[in-house]
Amino acid sequence: MKYAKGDALQSAAVKPQDIAGLTAMLDYAIVEGAQMRLPLFVCLLRLARMALKEETEEMNEHKPEVHS
Repeated sequence: MKYAKGDALQSAAVKPQDIAGLTAMLDYAIVEGAQMRLPLFVCLLRLARMALKEETEEMNEHKPEVHS
């Protein structure tokens, strides 16, 4: 899902530990879903994880550089 420049989601401050925590929760849910033999659930979680990774990379590309 793409957002326009200046969108509230892109301008919000996102902490790296929040991204890591969400990724860990998705990974855990993927494992649990696989153990429970829920392939559609696992597929949707994997898509969510890929979207999170893509959005994180895009946010990092647009992050203003700080020079000291």
